[in-house]
Amino acid sequence: MKRFAYILCTTVVMLLGVDGARAQQDPQLSQYMWNPYILNPAVAGTLGNYQVRFNSRFQWAGINDAPQTYQICAYGPDVRRRMGWGAQLYSDILGPISSTGFLASYGYNIQLSEMFSLSGGLSIGGLQYKVDGTKLDAGDLQNHPELFDLWQNDPSLLKSTISAFAPDANLGLYLYASNMHFGISAQHLFGSKLNFNNETIGVNRLRQHLYLSGGYILPINREFAIEPTVLAKFMSGAPLVPELNCKAKYRLEYRRVESELWGGISFRYGDAAALMFGIVYEKKYLFGYSFDWSYTQLGRYSNGTHEVMIGVLFDKIK
Repeated sequence: MKRFAYILCTTVVMLLGVDGARAQQDPQLSQYMWNPYILNPAVAGTLGNYQVRFNSRFQWAGINDAPQTYQICAYGPDVRRRMGWGAQLYSDILGPISSTGFLASYGYNIQLSEMFSLSGGLSIGGLQYKVDGTKLDAGDLQNHPELFDLWQNDPSLLKSTISAFAPDANLGLYLYASNMHFGISAQHLFGSKLNFNNETIGVNRLRQHLYLSGGYILPINREFAIEPTVLAKFMSGAPLVPELNCKAKYRLEYRRVESELWGGISFRYGDAAALMFGIVYEKKYLFGYSFDWSYTQLGRYSNGTHEVMIGVLFDKIK
């Protein structure tokens, strides 16, 4: 059992660190600027309407068992108070390992001045990790089929699906005005250990993540605006990962229907560059697409990363 536990924990730790080039355990999104709530629960309630966002990310196309991320969230303000509510559900799949998380959020806003407001938010929920032993393969069976019986009869190898549940919580602050914002958030506050088969071994745990974000909207004229944003990620035991983004928005009206076209570029240090574009139709329906190209050695073996974002904004709450 000890041998099995160490093999399992080694596999989990290695695969949990693959999703980000800098050993980030959390799934990452290139279009996070359209959905800052996923990084900071304090965003809930800072806007005047409820909204729903769905993101799907297919990382490293062309590589077997590459990461896939699916995420849906909904958040908005309280009708009578300076409060906000939200919830998110996500699934992150990486070969034989998958994680499913659910978080419910509460945010409270205070007016600091005529220009600035400050929001504090807390998310509480849980994560469930699964390891599918039927997908674990030493890689030698195709070339050496005579090893199949030895593989099947080795008691130290996992041949079924096991899971572990861990409570989770996030905390954040969000300072914002009509044309700028700054946020700081900490995720996986509990640092829960993953307990498979009632055994917890080594460093097999959720590590705390710290996110710093900021952005500014620079209007050029009535129709055109530029919005640079920055995101910095830090996890204990891993280096700081800065990410720079710049988005341009163009407002147009056709047959009394007002829409907004947008496009942008992104640079993630030590990982990838991204090109993205989309539309906000009737100030209500959102669609975005981004393509990431890894400039690391991994880029030689993959066909890039595809990400799609779909969103709906409901009527403003008065």
